[in-house]
Amino acid sequence: IENARSEIFEYIEMYYNPIRRHSALGYISPMAFERKASYPQKAEAR
Repeated sequence: IENARSEIFEYIEMYYNPIRRHSALGYISPMAFERKASYPQKAEAR
């Protein structure tokens, strides 16, 4: 299990690009998508 954790950590840190824009996320980066999902915008008052 420790080897698997190490390999996953290495993949995330070395190969996964958190800045690249993804079409599946509406052409925003994964980091921006997470921020947007974590803090949903309040509905505008009418």
